[in-house]
Amino acid sequence: LFGRKAVTGIAAAALAVAGAGACLAALGLALGSSVGLRPPGPQGPLVLVIAGQASIASAEEVYYRGLLLGELLRLAPRLGVQHPAARRWIALGLTSLLFGIEHGGLAGGWDDGTRQLIFALALGALLGMIVLLTDNLWLAASLHAWINWLLLRAVPEFAYGPAKAPLPPGASVSMALIAAFVVAFVIQRRTIARGAA
Repeated sequence: LFGRKAVTGIAAAALAVAGAGACLAALGLALGSSVGLRPPGPQGPLVLVIAGQASIASAEEVYYRGLLLGELLRLAPRLGVQHPAARRWIALGLTSLLFGIEHGGLAGGWDDGTRQLIFALALGALLGMIVLLTDNLWLAASLHAWINWLLLRAVPEFAYGPAKAPLPPGASVSMALIAAFVVAFVIQRRTIARGAA
């Protein structure tokens, strides 16, 4: 969380989100649709939604991907898991499971609860992989905050066609995570190159 990692992580997340948006806009235009942006429409004051969700996302990333993931990686050899890859997968799996359980719920019914659980499990695993690749919690926290904002309509949404139908949030989230992995691999390569030099 310290030093220039904040600038690198936030900039990398912004680059991933902007790159995903550009790809989605280009795809819409290539398919002959008009592309626009719908303004934010959160349930509550925009500033509070943005600040609150950024705080929640940061706290969850520090807890799950900072504290728990780091401690499980450190304690795994004492529990008999010696191979580094096995340690990473076990730590990643356990933290993702806990993240999924925290975000799952059956208040909206079995189907909705199952969908939330699977989404949170997958998101936890993907954010954990990004942290393991980049050693940067800021990147994961920034992506997590943006996803929360998108799901709460606190950021502009892409809209297509004459009726300006909004794109489902899942498409934007998927594209942004793909772009984030590209950015994460670039960051990892540069870190390895600096270490070798």
